[in-house]
Amino acid sequence: MQREFKVYAREGEPCPRCGRAIVRSVVAGRGTFHCPRCQRAPRIGFP
Repeated sequence: MQREFKVYAREGEPCPRCGRAIVRSVVAGRGTFHCPRCQRAPRIGFP
């Protein structure tokens, strides 16, 4: 089943959408993988 994931456990490999390297981060003690270009952090603040 894990082969179906687009970026899980693919640190350093190119993002299938944009080609930028996938990065691994630790959130709440667990590893998570994402593309820093395609999945940016939400903007928090006042308009």
